[in-house]
Amino acid sequence: MIEITERQIDRVSLILDGLKNMPETALANVINRALTTARSESDKGIRQTYSIRQADLKNNRNISVKNAGRSDVEGSLSYAGNLIPLIKFNPGLEGLTRRQKVQARQLTRNPPTTFKDAFVARMSNGHVGIFERKGKERFPIKEIMGSSIAHMVENDDVWPAVEAAAQDTIDKRVEQEITRILNGYGGRR
Repeated sequence: MIEITERQIDRVSLILDGLKNMPETALANVINRALTTARSESDKGIRQTYSIRQADLKNNRNISVKNAGRSDVEGSLSYAGNLIPLIKFNPGLEGLTRRQKVQARQLTRNPPTTFKDAFVARMSNGHVGIFERKGKERFPIKEIMGSSIAHMVENDDVWPAVEAAAQDTIDKRVEQEITRILNGYGGRR
């Protein structure tokens, strides 16, 4: 959890106390900037940790952002979404022939895993994926899936960096917002 400290809140309140709604405005601006930082830092961390293309990351993410405002000085960022097909982490596999062994990975630091009975196929709807048979029969088959965006953000290599960047943004922006409002740039009328 990323928070503004009591000391920071007290400082904003003390300096901007005589200005109507300005302490709340300053804190809301700080929180919203931290949310923006967290969102971009999460994309950066995922791309460094997982072998997924930016386009596939954008197409599969579902991010809910609740910005802070004067009346509710609290913001949130939540990630949701379905599992992403494993082939999206390994785009070079789309050209494999059926007889070649399938090797795939999600994390960039791990060597590829060889799937003994997997194959790459294009479905009638045009979707290309890595599939395995569920039994000895030809059908049914099951697509091998990777992680969801929510799981990737929770990774121990991704989330601490996101949290640190957002907290750093909060620490820097508090003073900048105070200065900004005192100089007349903060919605004061």
